[in-house]
Amino acid sequence: MTVTTRFAPSPTGTLHVGNVRTALHNWLWAKKQGGRFILRIDDTDVERSKEEYVTQIRSDLDWLGLAWDEEARQSARFDLYERHFDALKAEGRIYACYETPEELELRRKILLGRGLPPVYERPAEGAAIPEGRIPHWRFRLDHAAPIEWDDLVRGHQKFDPKLLSDPVVRRADGSWLYMLPSAIDDVDLGITHVVRGEDHVTNTATQIQMFAALGAVPPLFAHEALLTGSEGKLSKRLGSLGVEAFKEQGIEPLALLALLARLCTSDPVEPVADMTPLIAGIDFSRFGRAPARFDEAELAQLNARILHQTEYDTVADRLPAGMGQAAWNAIRPNLTRVDDAADWWSVVEGPVCADIASEDRPFLAEAARVAASLDWSGDPWHTLTGALKETTGRKGKALFLPLRIALTGREHGPDMAARTEWIRPLTPAEIAELEAAVTRLDATGIDIAAIGPQHLQSPGLQPLVEEIRAAVLHGRGFLLVRGVPVQQWSVRQCAIAYFGLGTLLGEPVSQNAMGHILGHVKDIGADYARPEHRGYQTSARLPYHCDSSDIVALLCLKPSKAGGKSSLVSSWTLFNEMLRRHPDLLNELLKPAYRDRRGEVPEGAEPWYAVPVFNPTPDGGMVATYVRSAMKKAQRFPEVPRLTPELEAACDALDALADDPAIHLDMDFRPGDMQFVSNHWIMHSRTAYEDFPEPQNRRHLFRLWLACTDGPLLPDVYVRAWQGATAQGRPAGIRVPGVPLSAPLDASW
Repeated sequence: MTVTTRFAPSPTGTLHVGNVRTALHNWLWAKKQGGRFILRIDDTDVERSKEEYVTQIRSDLDWLGLAWDEEARQSARFDLYERHFDALKAEGRIYACYETPEELELRRKILLGRGLPPVYERPAEGAAIPEGRIPHWRFRLDHAAPIEWDDLVRGHQKFDPKLLSDPVVRRADGSWLYMLPSAIDDVDLGITHVVRGEDHVTNTATQIQMFAALGAVPPLFAHEALLTGSEGKLSKRLGSLGVEAFKEQGIEPLALLALLARLCTSDPVEPVADMTPLIAGIDFSRFGRAPARFDEAELAQLNARILHQTEYDTVADRLPAGMGQAAWNAIRPNLTRVDDAADWWSVVEGPVCADIASEDRPFLAEAARVAASLDWSGDPWHTLTGALKETTGRKGKALFLPLRIALTGREHGPDMAARTEWIRPLTPAEIAELEAAVTRLDATGIDIAAIGPQHLQSPGLQPLVEEIRAAVLHGRGFLLVRGVPVQQWSVRQCAIAYFGLGTLLGEPVSQNAMGHILGHVKDIGADYARPEHRGYQTSARLPYHCDSSDIVALLCLKPSKAGGKSSLVSSWTLFNEMLRRHPDLLNELLKPAYRDRRGEVPEGAEPWYAVPVFNPTPDGGMVATYVRSAMKKAQRFPEVPRLTPELEAACDALDALADDPAIHLDMDFRPGDMQFVSNHWIMHSRTAYEDFPEPQNRRHLFRLWLACTDGPLLPDVYVRAWQGATAQGRPAGIRVPGVPLSAPLDASW
């Protein structure tokens, strides 16, 4: 059997984002199976169908790169429909109906008024034919034949045909409706798989019987969740987002396809160089049932990431005259669209007008002095910034930003902090759902540690949970959920809501030697320099690091007086930048590095362990784990190998990259903010902070470490080197023999 799919647009308008997604998934499935992809123009609506739309549909598919193997037009197949129509009519499966629209609407209202489903009532046999009326035609469903099929996305589906109306297949004027011609075409064209939106599920139920009446085996069906807008509901805007709109926005076809291919799946949305990984990755068993959120901001971000790795030859004919490969490679990390290259080319050609702050002028004079002696054939930027870091003591933004302004006249690239696609506000309905659950559970006196997924599981919260899971475990790697009403709740009530939500994502695991599965990020006077003390118990700056779980989550109860900014940076970005800038040093980060367990030692283990910073995974991916302070503290053990100058240099380079404001994201916490971060793909840090003097106002965050069954594949060294694994094989946090798990509400332990 040759797998054959089809895309069947109606030429009554141009393609919108939902159409493109349907076309893409059908195309991907056909390509993966080595099959055929058919473009079927559904132009049975003669009055509304326009040839200009047919031309535009073809042009849009060409622009997207979705080539079809065969084209069919329904307007050229009317004779085929007529033959099958006559045969089905002769068999009694198609019958004439004479009701007017007004009569049908009155019947519908009567049935609804009686509390009955508005199912079409067939006329009695031998009923008189109203004089002067021309009939329309319906397909007679077999009420004795239950309708069932195994949907590739939705699982087993079952319909009672008695609860379905006989569908109209032909109007009184002889024109065709969608249902019967589509089924006839699917049989005639040898369609094996139909991939379409879940709004067609009921259509499929009736068409299952049409296939049987035609003497054919129905194709396999995959009904995918519908797209929603970024505001979290079905959006009219999605219907207006056509291919032309994306062209005008400077969106690359590959960016649009990469996003649509992975929406509503358990696979991460990530930049790709071509269609190969999208073809290989399509798997309907990995499609979810929750609505797929289409976020234009996420698309723009993905577009930029794809451009940042696009080769010169791919875009050469779209670049300003005179721009060569070296210039493209230099400016592409700053682009969000190809058209922006012209703006940056003007920076390359000069002159540059820069507005220099007075306090930065002595620093830039020193930069000019150092630059005069540089070897510009090597790596002048990092040589320059490294020298200035030593001579001026500046670092981070104070070091890089004045240089960029002086050299380019502008700040470097897009400002991630100005973006908001990573913020997901709670809806009033979700807050009400949480409040109801919290009130119910609080009244029972339940221990926080005893709360499980069954206590907060509800249809109203499921979309939120799926969005968090998709973003953190299969998307960008983090999400900020805003709006938990912590100021209206007690600490215990906040813990119930937060811990309960966490259990819907994964299993809470211990965060310290005391078995705490609910942690407290609060300055309790600990000394970060002491091996047994942890940075989150202080107000000190926390360098970029990862924790011992799949997800680390924070809930802000009270913010600091000043500082305490959370910073995130992609481990993949760090790896790629190390590969590009410091390939010699990157090798050091691929070797096992020894780390202090800080007194939290599992039975039979050494008080230290060894694991590389960057670790390849069995599926060809990469995960990272980094705690430089633990590497330094491990030097207290004489049996641990000494830190080498090469490893120190590699860590210095990694820290400098992470500190670059161009590649990390800073966020301030408000009361009620919940941050969810992947420990495997995101390194996180915190700036030092000043706290309020009053004890009741001091900064306080809840923390969870979650082990998630759908987390990324991990190398064996993770489990061997760390504390061990959960029953599901996920990182189990910090476990000390004999210590029970608990969820204290007091941070002063």
